Amino acid sequence: MRLNTKNKIKQVLKSIKVNTELTFKNLFNLDISKKVINNFWKYIEKNISINSINIESPSSLLEVIVSSNNISYSKALKLLSAIMIG
Repeated sequence: MRLNTKNKIKQVLKSIKVNTELTFKNLFNLDISKKVINNFWKYIEKNISINSINIESPSSLLEVIVSSNNISYSKALKLLSAIMIG
């Protein structure tokens, strides 16, 4: 997930019900970070059948990710990388 524009940051903060001024001090906050990550994980769970994921086979894992709802190849590769790393 990239939070590289002010609009994207506002959109994500709204979805996690956080109303704060957009300053570095306010945004680099452990609680907000956890909420953002949990929100993204819920998106992943909703759009990908977690039970069908086989971490042993990166190619089959990539296939499951790509075949999910409206995810680009770029996002799929980033997600695969995140899953494989940790």
